[in-house]
Amino acid sequence: MGKHKKSRNRHKRRNKNSLHSSIKNDDETSANKSSIVDKIQSTNTKTRDATLSALSVTLFSSKKLLDDSLVGAVLRRLSIDSDESAACNAAGCIINYIITSSSCNDFDSAKKYSVESVMEQLIKLDVLTLLLCTLNNNKKPARLHELLFHILCLIIENGNDDVVIERLSKGDTGEMCSSAILSHLEVENDLGVNCRNADAQMFAARALHAILDDGNNLDILKFLDSVDLASRLCKSIISNGSSPARSRLHGCGIILSLAT
Repeated sequence: MGKHKKSRNRHKRRNKNSLHSSIKNDDETSANKSSIVDKIQSTNTKTRDATLSALSVTLFSSKKLLDDSLVGAVLRRLSIDSDESAACNAAGCIINYIITSSSCNDFDSAKKYSVESVMEQLIKLDVLTLLLCTLNNNKKPARLHELLFHILCLIIENGNDDVVIERLSKGDTGEMCSSAILSHLEVENDLGVNCRNADAQMFAARALHAILDDGNNLDILKFLDSVDLASRLCKSIISNGSSPARSRLHGCGIILSLAT
């Protein structure tokens, strides 16, 4: 009798880990890749959430360039998923994908894997449009905005600030990008109520600081008539004792860049 109980318990543990194990090996055939994409696009919220959660610590941390269809499916989820946990797990996949590639010093020619190849893939899949559209949607949860700004920072800091600058220079797209960043620097609304997630504010300040790190990029804010607004918002962050230290640090960096 005891042996049968132990056997059942082992069977339960195997079932519990089956999704995690299958995703680790799912990249071996195109059929399996299709299966993962189907799970990501499932109408069942729990299936999407569990799949994206497992992917973030398996394939998206595996030091290899992934299939466009898989990465594209995850990018769409972070933008359109109505479930906060699933959308945040999708964002976590992309963050891990970039961080893992940027920590890999050796270019793997067999896998065509490097931070440059990952960045090229994400930009080809129009990651910036997805990020900016979602960041401009105030109905999206603050936690998701924080993660999306983290992705934007990683894109800029891994040598792709020119792509972001190009977006800032284009009429409506530029205003959308400027609005997404500057609106998250607000400390309080007109009623004096704290209206932003502190971490989202920090990453927004970090993104703008990274953009302005090259003095030539100041022309972009001038083009958008946003210099005074950016300066005013950063001064509010610095003088607000409840703002995170890193937000105030990036605020100082932005003001110094604006003054040069």
